[in-house]
Amino acid sequence: MAVTAIWNVKGWIGSVLNYTVNPEKTENPEWSEKQQQSMLDVMEYAMQSAPKKVLDKIIDYAIDDFKTEKQYYVTGINCDPATARNDMILTKRIWGKEGGNIAYHGYQSFKTGEVSADKAHQIGVELAQALWGDRFEVIVSTHLNTKTVHNHFVLNSVSFVDGLKYYDQKKTYQRMRDMSDALCEKYHLSVIENPARHGRSRAEWEAEKNGRPTWMTAIRLDLDAAIMGAVNFQGFVKNMRERGYEVEKRGRDWRIKPQNHRNFSRLRRFGEKYTEDAIIERIIRQRWPSRPPKPEEKKTVRRGRTHGDFRLSKVTWNGLRALYYFYRRKLQEACRQQSSYTPYVLREDIRHLEAVDKQFHFLFRHKIDTAEELTSYRDDASQRITIISEERKELKNELRRIGIPEQRLEEIKTRIGQISAELRTLRQDVKLCDAIAVRSLEIAEKNAQLKQIEEKEVERKREQERKHGKTHIR
Repeated sequence: MAVTAIWNVKGWIGSVLNYTVNPEKTENPEWSEKQQQSMLDVMEYAMQSAPKKVLDKIIDYAIDDFKTEKQYYVTGINCDPATARNDMILTKRIWGKEGGNIAYHGYQSFKTGEVSADKAHQIGVELAQALWGDRFEVIVSTHLNTKTVHNHFVLNSVSFVDGLKYYDQKKTYQRMRDMSDALCEKYHLSVIENPARHGRSRAEWEAEKNGRPTWMTAIRLDLDAAIMGAVNFQGFVKNMRERGYEVEKRGRDWRIKPQNHRNFSRLRRFGEKYTEDAIIERIIRQRWPSRPPKPEEKKTVRRGRTHGDFRLSKVTWNGLRALYYFYRRKLQEACRQQSSYTPYVLREDIRHLEAVDKQFHFLFRHKIDTAEELTSYRDDASQRITIISEERKELKNELRRIGIPEQRLEEIKTRIGQISAELRTLRQDVKLCDAIAVRSLEIAEKNAQLKQIEEKEVERKREQERKHGKTHIR
């Protein structure tokens, strides 16, 4: 049995990522020392480079806890867990969608004692792959810090494929629940039938008393998820309503009613942790966790002069992706300027902006930074074209035979269609690789020309300032 939930996250994406990959919650005793040290290095680097916000408190805890742990159940889909924060932020920056909901935080909890951590993590990865793997970057982490093994999902709100944002609706949440139930059935786990439909019976009271899950267990999970995704009590109420609950205050008590239930239930009925005061206290604690004072470190302040767009220095790539990123930004700026202010080397390439944009997104999608990686990808694609072309040829020959069973005939036609679609994509990729190999050399040369032009412009302005100063002295 698995209970699911998902809610939006605002603010800074590092906070939710650091919560979900918290080492104290995701310990795995079989991790090697090399893997352990690698993850620790990444987390310490994140701590050093992160903005000084409330997030730092959470990262501090994660680093301190990690030093006493051995392993993580953490998997990245379309991203590396070690660089997920930067990857997700860069996706937003590329598509110009850095505001609003920064991510979605999903939750999947299993019946106590019914599933191992390995199996729970496998199910979580399969669920995330099925729901979001074709368009979004996702981190899947399995938490082991409670008696109930549960998965957390951090979903980037912006698609790296097309730049469209993910919108959480009743329909998408229902799909998440249905897919989770299907995976539970696949791995022979129990599934909630008609969840939260009936009132509390004697049998349910006894089950809860003995620690077995009931409809109240499912509601508590939704309450916990709504509290975790809120910054104040009003946000908690809003989150519950978005999950399909009716919420109202009657006298001194807040009450909720799940979908398909006839009666309201007071929040305090679910335990002392769910009174209005307790919920407010929990929200405050999770926003401002207490921790021992951190010793002050001596900081060396370096001052210097920067020319150009200093914001672009935040880009952490090297090689082809960085080359295309900077040149693409130059072309976009040139489109917004008067032609008289735009260097000729840019004006002649503005008409190629769409092609440059397409090539950049190809490099970004496949994380290609060097000529060797580009050649390797092209060779792999070409080899794949040869293999599946031969397979399609054999299938077409089989179609010409007489007396093929109808079922086999449909299988062949379906497979031929799949191969043809894959071949179209692979051939487009090969063409893109060839185009990038040529254009990257041209862009490197034009970047050098632009740098010379900018240096001459800076020198010209300095000369004007010197002359202007001498005129005033006279």
